[in-house]
Amino acid sequence: MQVDEKSRDAELVRQTLAGDDKAFDLLTLRHEARLISYAFNKMGNREDAEDVVQETFTEAFLCLRNLDEPEKFIGWLYVIASRLIAKHYRKRQKQVETISFSDLGDEAAAFEIAATHAHRRAERFAEIGDLQGQLKIAIDRLPESLREPMRLRITDMNYREIAQTLGITENAVKRRLARARIKLKALVDRTTLDLS
Repeated sequence: MQVDEKSRDAELVRQTLAGDDKAFDLLTLRHEARLISYAFNKMGNREDAEDVVQETFTEAFLCLRNLDEPEKFIGWLYVIASRLIAKHYRKRQKQVETISFSDLGDEAAAFEIAATHAHRRAERFAEIGDLQGQLKIAIDRLPESLREPMRLRITDMNYREIAQTLGITENAVKRRLARARIKLKALVDRTTLDLS
């Protein structure tokens, strides 16, 4: 990347920190395609790559004040993306891991382990139910321009389908979803605190 591109990134970072949301949209537009290509090469799945990149920009936006050297924005962005890609693989690996009861030999031990896992799974489902309720409340509180893309994304529509449904561009969908995720995080955190 040329020096003037790094300087332009740094200026856009400063503008974003000064409250100009459009400056961050420009940062997203400047780097999104390369970041998706990077994530796709690592993950082999376009949709997973796009999700990781959206998560990367969301995290970057939320943590932008922690970036000490704005000229290093792009490198910092790749570090975030790499960490999220690794997190994605760890999550996938946990889903694949299973217990083999044939190795236990002792039926009582097998029953106890199965009961423990069933109890943990039930607790997780209860937690997920609570989170889904909080998420639904938070989505309902979003502005209409952010609420509809988020609702469509939750129904597993891809970016192109959402764009066609709403009559906007795919880039507009991605930007709206990134903003919606930021607002949702704040709303869910606030709802969780209100319920405590």
